Amino acid sequence: MRRRSVVPWLTTAFFALTFVVFTFVEPYLAAVNNPNENTRTYLTMAIVEHHTFHLDEIVQRHGWIGDMGRVNEKLSSEDPAARAKTTLERGRAPRPVQKSFYMSVKAPATSYFGVPVYWAFTKIAPRLGHPVPTERSPPAERAWWLRTVTFTLRLFTVQLPCFGFLVWFERWLRRTTDDIVLRLAAVAAVAFGSNFLAYAMMYVSHATSAVAAFLAFGLTFHARLDSLGDSRRRGVRSAFVVGLLSGMVPVLEYTGLPVGLFLALYGLVTFRRPAQLAALTIGGVIDVVGLTFYQARACESWKTPCPKFAEGYAWLHTKTFGFGKPSWEFMKDASLSHSSGFFGMSPFMWLGLLAIPFGVFAAFGTRIERRERRAATLVWMATMLALWVFVSAASNPHGGWSIGPRYLGAAPPFFAFGAAVGLESIARRSRAWRVIARTTAVGLLLASAVQVGFISLVYNSVTDTTLRPLARFAVPLVWAGFTPHHVGELLGWNTTTCWYFVVACLVAAVGLLAVSPARDTAWSWTVRIVGAIAIATYAILPAFEPIPVKEVNDEKFPAYLVSVWEPAGRDRLTKIRAQAELHGAAHPCLWYRVADFETALRMDAEAARDERRATVRRSACP
Repeated sequence: MRRRSVVPWLTTAFFALTFVVFTFVEPYLAAVNNPNENTRTYLTMAIVEHHTFHLDEIVQRHGWIGDMGRVNEKLSSEDPAARAKTTLERGRAPRPVQKSFYMSVKAPATSYFGVPVYWAFTKIAPRLGHPVPTERSPPAERAWWLRTVTFTLRLFTVQLPCFGFLVWFERWLRRTTDDIVLRLAAVAAVAFGSNFLAYAMMYVSHATSAVAAFLAFGLTFHARLDSLGDSRRRGVRSAFVVGLLSGMVPVLEYTGLPVGLFLALYGLVTFRRPAQLAALTIGGVIDVVGLTFYQARACESWKTPCPKFAEGYAWLHTKTFGFGKPSWEFMKDASLSHSSGFFGMSPFMWLGLLAIPFGVFAAFGTRIERRERRAATLVWMATMLALWVFVSAASNPHGGWSIGPRYLGAAPPFFAFGAAVGLESIARRSRAWRVIARTTAVGLLLASAVQVGFISLVYNSVTDTTLRPLARFAVPLVWAGFTPHHVGELLGWNTTTCWYFVVACLVAAVGLLAVSPARDTAWSWTVRIVGAIAIATYAILPAFEPIPVKEVNDEKFPAYLVSVWEPAGRDRLTKIRAQAELHGAAHPCLWYRVADFETALRMDAEAARDERRATVRRSACP
């Protein structure tokens, strides 16, 4: 009875807090003009408004962005210019003027998913006094439209689906572990302790590719378990869904190609009956048609990946679509860096490697469960290795502004599953080992949530040269009061309070796992809390380490964001500066407070100037 009352309450509270974190904050800076997100938004707008993949009219209305390509329009045989070229002698006829158009170099699935949402938005917004703008509309109206459309597309096509996946993931993990602390720790590691949160708050594909990939893997794995080894008992509907999801991964993100291929192979050996194979194939063909249709209409040829036409990226044209030989240096940096590495910023994910000894060599459960869990572990580890190697061959592996290695966005749920398998195997040995497993999981989760989740709630993209982003980016910005847009603004709450409430929800969601009794004794409960704090402290320390002299660090990045921050004017720096301008003569110490904020944000020239404006010595100030 105690177990029945504790588990539902803890799970419900955890997901209520998680829902707030995933839906209440909207980091957005129009001046940054984020091409990773805006390119997808532009394509959705073009499809709905102009029924085309050409972005020129949207560019004229909202301005140029990166991550676009310029492609020459095909001349059909009925085109008068084409006929003139064939009838006149070569060398005498002037070449016909060939039109070109802008197109998105991103995989199109995210923009496809946003089409019904944006169509509904274009019907509802005019009724609320916001008609669809034109290029002649005032700049404020066009800016409002792009910002509001972005928030709407984020919410319905990324944020809510990603939250729904977390709910499904927790239920799916119940067949791996019935330990509520270990299970929710694995879910929280994906939600808050990886770059999943950063990309779940953007209209991009990195988080949704993880959703599609793990859904395909999870459904296949459970189909094998439920059938007890008999392929005839595996459903045709499940085969279709697995095929659809496996093929969707590269349609969401080109770099997800190896993930989709390995998951499709896992599906092929699972759903091998004729009807199952047909359903699996049909599901995959739908994705292939969606991708090749876009490439044929927007990228010159159905078999030509769109990144080939990206403007401003010479490296894409130096090798085969920007890919060359795999790089060990990249794999090392993308894994271990404390500024942008998968394991370096998310230490919980190290526990995923426990799947090697425990998922492969010491699996638990019945004979069929051990066999299928062992096979599933080998599949996901091979898939992740292929992803690491494939991405390392890219000439621009970091992917520009990001939180962690964004091209490895599909990885978090797989490593969290591996961690759950390994931790449950350890916890089954004895009560003492269960305490150790829980303590380690919660401690590393706390460290991961601070290093990645907190940064994501401040701003979900940093430059690839911004090192130690927690200490040198997120903390200074928050200390100076720079917080992003939040849902409270819809109700007129233009303060920072709502953002701090969201951060408190994140802390509470993770803290619940540390303090929940979960059938612990007083002794084991105390050990778990104290041990988790100690492990978290130790794991967070690298985020505050000094930066080696040889590494290039963009110290001015926080200062740049301050200059373009949205919403403007509600931060502490602006308010204290206004007070200093007004009352500086009577209260000169205010200028030192202004200078302290500016120094933390690396605004050195401004800090020196404002310190000189104080008419008393700093030692005389409280």
